[in-house]
Amino acid sequence: MLAQRQLISAIFGFGCDQRAAADVTGKGIPAPGAPMKAARSPANPVLQGYFVYNPGAAAGQYQANLANQFTTQTNTGVGTSFMDPITLAPRINHAVAPAVRVSQSGLLAIEDANLGNAQPKHFYAEAGQLQAWNQALMATGSYFQLVPVGSQTISFTMPPVAGGHLRTLVKVEARNMATNNQGQNMTIAQHCDSTVKEVTGAFGEPRPIFQNAPAIALPAAHTTVHATLQQYYVAAELAQVAGVGAVGGGMPGAGMSLNNDNLKTEQNDIARNYGQAMWNHGHVAHDAALDARMMHLGINQYAVPAVGQGLVTHTMGAAQAGVAGPIHEDAYNHRDVNAPGNNNMWRYHWGGVVARDAGDFITLENYARNAEDGLGGVSNDPRFYFQMYGPGAQSWHAAWSALGGGREFANPLTMVVSPGQNPNTDTEANDRAHRYFGNNIGGIKDDHHTIAGAGSVEALTVALYKALAYANAHLNATGPFNTFGRWSRVRAWRDAVGAAHAHPHANAQTNALSTHVLARLGQMRRDPFNP
Repeated sequence: MLAQRQLISAIFGFGCDQRAAADVTGKGIPAPGAPMKAARSPANPVLQGYFVYNPGAAAGQYQANLANQFTTQTNTGVGTSFMDPITLAPRINHAVAPAVRVSQSGLLAIEDANLGNAQPKHFYAEAGQLQAWNQALMATGSYFQLVPVGSQTISFTMPPVAGGHLRTLVKVEARNMATNNQGQNMTIAQHCDSTVKEVTGAFGEPRPIFQNAPAIALPAAHTTVHATLQQYYVAAELAQVAGVGAVGGGMPGAGMSLNNDNLKTEQNDIARNYGQAMWNHGHVAHDAALDARMMHLGINQYAVPAVGQGLVTHTMGAAQAGVAGPIHEDAYNHRDVNAPGNNNMWRYHWGGVVARDAGDFITLENYARNAEDGLGGVSNDPRFYFQMYGPGAQSWHAAWSALGGGREFANPLTMVVSPGQNPNTDTEANDRAHRYFGNNIGGIKDDHHTIAGAGSVEALTVALYKALAYANAHLNATGPFNTFGRWSRVRAWRDAVGAAHAHPHANAQTNALSTHVLARLGQMRRDPFNP
């Protein structure tokens, strides 16, 4: 498996964790910082996305209670460093009354930043939503929790089309439960493929999920390996629907080969057909069937993940010989990219979702900074940022597939990803329980009632982590009485966990977790001094 993944990595080239230097030849590239729009279907139905508000007292404007409300990390120009070279800390800017993005129902707001020059370090949210989002993050094993800063708020009235409600949102920061830091001092993994694992709690690479199953299935004989090529099966399906690339959209009848040379050829055939289909769709004539298939699958501009899930945009195709050296054919944008020398083209970019309001959502992201300042590969990096995305032209796909923003893709395809059914090992469960509750045993030791009262699988998972943290706090302590516990409390936890298999929201993962928790509780003994 390792050799196969090394082969695939060698073929695919650089990702957002590595970028080499180059030129591109093409046209229609907007100026850096210009509004980015999807080069896709102009005839798509209009979906309500986020609003952009400016400061003021009128409807459609916002009011803040402090001058320094919005904190971003900034640079001196697209492609330059967000890090201060002297302090080796992010260049922080406190914007006074910037434009803000406000989500569909007014539950979320964030500075309207283009990411090329400014990257938000926090956002605003309806305080009552934080518990559910945090439970969803805990249930997947995320390293992060959302923390309100109640003294800082913004207020606004939604427009009539969005209900006309008055909203007051609180400032929200993230806390890394693994590194125990928060706000501007928080650190996360730098490489985006590692960041998304921290946000989603994934074991290994998160896997694509779809609104409906793709029509072109992965080969059964090598499903695990071909899962790393899932985007090509999806791209071939889209090309086929659009009538580009014959019956299979360029996909070989037996599925993609794992032979190095054959795989490169197959990659390029599929990428070319997919890219041409998308170019035609956006620039020649709207393709209703292609648009419907993207919506059916929930990909590209229709990719809307839940909290605890993520997104990935892939470059499609492999480098091939050109007149002046290797090139990367980008049919999606009708250009050739001088692949080894391109300082902008990424192989992929990942992000994890921490909050959502209908079709709008907030991601927590980072990416390798080696092309900006040579400080790439840092494991605990402070240059995280948040961003809001919406549907259609406001989507993650529209933002990351646009040209001219300093970070570009060839034949980009976007999918929702999930940590999936993680192997709920005892060690990982213990780590998660300690991460979330190990420093607050006194606050959760009597929360056994939260198991029966859990209103979702996420809430049930969190309640079981509380039980595990309580048991482990005793069992991992030192001394002759470390396994002793107040018996009324131990029995209450045992009874609650023992009934978890019959809980209406129980599933295979919670059952495995409750079995482990019950075993740990079973090792506790009656405290003879405090029964």
